[in-house]
Amino acid sequence: MIFENSAHDIQVVKRGWSWPGFHFGWLWALFKGLPLLALFGISVIVVAYISCLLYLFHYGMQLILIALALSYLIQSVCCGLVGNKMMYRQLAKKGFELITVIPAHRPDIALRVYRQRRNEQNYQRLRFSQRQARLNIA
Repeated sequence: MIFENSAHDIQVVKRGWSWPGFHFGWLWALFKGLPLLALFGISVIVVAYISCLLYLFHYGMQLILIALALSYLIQSVCCGLVGNKMMYRQLAKKGFELITVIPAHRPDIALRVYRQRRNEQNYQRLRFSQRQARLNIA
């Protein structure tokens, strides 16, 4: 999805599942400027760790490892599912508008296709205005 603001800044956000959000979790959210999602990810891990420490003497070290792995999986899935949707909302709050949706495997390819289409449209408008100018002169 291609977003553009009034200053012609362009942002590309992938639709659907976010693999970087899944793999890097709260770090990705923090880097992308999504503090609520990052806080959620950190809090899930911290709550799991603290609750495991409280029961460490009863169940052993395996509980901590399982709980931390499970909490990391939960926050990773949450970041993967809602990360891009939160990016859409964040861009809308910053004044970006959805311009078009371009199916592509990577954001850089979508951006290249968008710029190429925009340049072709500008070129066609220029050619049309040149033709109109020639007709008006004649």
